Amino acid sequence: MKLWKFCAGYVNIRIMGKYPERLVNRCISEGISLTNCERTAKGLIADIPIRDFRSLRRLKRGCECRVRILSKRGLPMAGKAIRHNAVFAAGFAICLAAALFLSTRLWFITVDSNSVPPAEVEKTLADIGVSRGVPRRDIATSAVTSVLNADRRILNAKVVLAGVRLKVTVSDALAPMEGERNEAPADLVAERDCVISYVSVLRGHAEVKPGQAVRAGDILIRGDLSQIKEGYAVRAEGLVYGRLLYRVSAHASAYKRERVRSGRSARLTIPQVFGFELKTDAPFAEYELVSVTKEGFTCSIIPVWAAEYEAYELKEASVRDTAEGTEERARLAAQEKLKKLVPEGAKIVSVKTECITERDGSVTAVITVTTVEKIGTHRGI
Repeated sequence: MKLWKFCAGYVNIRIMGKYPERLVNRCISEGISLTNCERTAKGLIADIPIRDFRSLRRLKRGCECRVRILSKRGLPMAGKAIRHNAVFAAGFAICLAAALFLSTRLWFITVDSNSVPPAEVEKTLADIGVSRGVPRRDIATSAVTSVLNADRRILNAKVVLAGVRLKVTVSDALAPMEGERNEAPADLVAERDCVISYVSVLRGHAEVKPGQAVRAGDILIRGDLSQIKEGYAVRAEGLVYGRLLYRVSAHASAYKRERVRSGRSARLTIPQVFGFELKTDAPFAEYELVSVTKEGFTCSIIPVWAAEYEAYELKEASVRDTAEGTEERARLAAQEKLKKLVPEGAKIVSVKTECITERDGSVTAVITVTTVEKIGTHRGI
């Protein structure tokens, strides 16, 4: 009822005189609705629809009362104000366009997970193009669900896109039950070449000791105990740690690819509403913006600004790097290789980095890392 009243428009009036009730009764008999009636010391206050207001001139004859307009409200009044105020109309149109534009984007991502860190889930989403600010139409919840379920730590992922919010609910993978352990007789053998640093036997017979070098496939803890009892074999169990050596190298040229200004530029004006910049046509494929001026429409009730920028075109070119910068690039490239090579659970005990500078200014970085890792794996007897 209130919404319809606002859309149709209404006038708040005050009826003054000897017999305001007569005018009210005449309005009721004519089918005119008066709402929010209230008697005050100065008269009777009420709301009347705009379409019926002109009828009061005829109905008040003989009632010895006067009608005074206190205010006009509703959508027709707002439309009239917009037509007579170009700045307000422009601000209103810009706000409406901004609201429609923002409603087509994703702005909130909620992750509900226990063991898998929410930050890792958000990084996985970002890697497939699902992040804050992307268009909602580009998000396929079925594809996002498939990517998350590919993680072995996740049993089931549920992805729901509601408006500008994406909610991800992750169910953790179930751990294997204790009764499902394999008890078949087996030896514990080395997975890789290394030097033994620690041995602890829970079941079986140790075949190695700390300081001994072994190759992949050598027996660490033997499960065949025939020397104790003929035909007796167990599943070897224990902890064996080995010292491993990793060495990686990466080469960095003395020149690096960098985006630099091409010499072309263009002046760009970008409107801003509520602090958000509205998208405009790009003057170049890639460019750098430098702020020039910023002006606001002070006569508008909506914060509308026009920011002026100088757009400088960027082109990729080969630029000679400093010696320190070349070494840093080579070192970072070697570290990226090392991250892919060293297992996540490995304990690093020593790191040695060596940078070799060539005559042409290029640098080769060599990183040597020593780790201690659990190396045992089962092999059936």
